[in-house]
Amino acid sequence: MAFFIGIAGPWLVIAVLDLLAIRRDRELSRIP
Repeated sequence: MAFFIGIAGPWLVIAVLDLLAIRRDRELSRIP
């Protein structure tokens, strides 16, 4: 289990950061 978390952990972090970046870009694009 720990081995699986060691592999999936970094990918989950990257995915979350990517989603936050997309959301942030959308909010910035709304502002003229």
